[in-house]
Amino acid sequence: MEEEKKKPFTNVFQKLKNILRRMSKKKRAEDEAARLAAEEAERQAEEAAKLAAEEEQKKLFEEQAKKRAAEQAEVARLMAEAEAAKEAKARKEAEAKAKKEAEEAARLQAIKDKEAKKKAAAKKAEEARKVASGEVGT
Repeated sequence: MEEEKKKPFTNVFQKLKNILRRMSKKKRAEDEAARLAAEEAERQAEEAAKLAAEEEQKKLFEEQAKKRAAEQAEVARLMAEAEAAKEAKARKEAEAKAKKEAEEAARLQAIKDKEAKKKAAAKKAEEARKVASGEVGT
């Protein structure tokens, strides 16, 4: 009789053991699923952070490229302005030199004209003197 009493207890214990084993398996499976989900979420977060960092880096590179292009354009503009100013100065100096040379040439021509007038007047005066003195035969 004792054995009959033991048997139901054994059955109950066996059933409890099986239930606990199933619950333990279920708990382990849930824990594993939660761990996998957490790992996946972490991987996705890392990937999103990496993409965001890459986008930020790309944006930074683009801004730097724009800044360099703007600086180069400014340098080119300033160089063009300097070159234009240099050319204008050279042209102005050339014009001033040409004007000065023209004035000098005009002055020299005026001196030559004055000397020629003096010579012509002296020659005329000499001829008039000769005519007056009767040296030239008429």
